[in-house]
Amino acid sequence: ERRSYDVAWAYTPEADFAAVLRKCGCAEPLSPVDFVLQEGEGWGARQANLLRWGEGHGYARTVLVASDAPQLLEDTVMQAFAVLDTRDVVLARSLDGGYSLIGMRGYHDVLSGVPMSTSSAGDALVARAQSLGLRVGETDAVFDVDEAEDLDLLADALGPDGAAAPATWAALRALGLRLAATVAG
Repeated sequence: ERRSYDVAWAYTPEADFAAVLRKCGCAEPLSPVDFVLQEGEGWGARQANLLRWGEGHGYARTVLVASDAPQLLEDTVMQAFAVLDTRDVVLARSLDGGYSLIGMRGYHDVLSGVPMSTSSAGDALVARAQSLGLRVGETDAVFDVDEAEDLDLLADALGPDGAAAPATWAALRALGLRLAATVAG
């Protein structure tokens, strides 16, 4: 099955990330995936640089998805790309007030001054974008995994069998969490 978008994994610190994935048991082949080093001081600067990377590599629209929301569905990503047909910026807010997805058409400096990893990050991002005269759209809100209790939400979202994210499901099982498929019966 062919995706209608390209995938890149952004990583830090600098290393051969493909080798790290192989060591973790990720299946080959890892292509057609690009591996992009996150550069910059702080999370906001690294995101801005990744969005610039997308524009610099000829992408009209770039969407970043946070790794702490592994349950985020491809449908949400596709919805984000669709929003960018008519908007300049898109985000999926996290239930804790942050955001787990940001996308742009072109590059715009919407992250300057946004307090990262706070309950006001989503609101601050929208306010910054609007202050620049940009049109902002949103997808459905999602939760992210920041605290131990968020793992129960993740297990429930991936249940009953973890088919949507099998590696994450296996990690949850290895942690000994209560999973629907293991307690049924």
